[in-house]
Amino acid sequence: MLFPGGVVGAILSHPSNPGPMTVIDPDRWRALEPLLDEVLDLTLEERGSWIQELSARSPGLAADLSALLAGEDAADQSGFLSAPLDVSLAGLLL
Repeated sequence: MLFPGGVVGAILSHPSNPGPMTVIDPDRWRALEPLLDEVLDLTLEERGSWIQELSARSPGLAADLSALLAGEDAADQSGFLSAPLDVSLAGLLL
């Protein structure tokens, strides 16, 4: 599950996205999350027609969803989260 300001916020604020970080209203996120889950289960070839169908019903949701998918694609292309973080746990009590 993705939450506003979490992975989505990280993707939208990543250096590959030169624009300002987009904050998604919690009510808007509740509408977008199931659609995002659904479209991410589709192949890249299926996504275009799915987004067009959504756009006919709800242009705003389709535009927001397209922006999220574009942010995810940009993050993937730039290698965001492709390498493990270099974090030392020395001295931490676990």
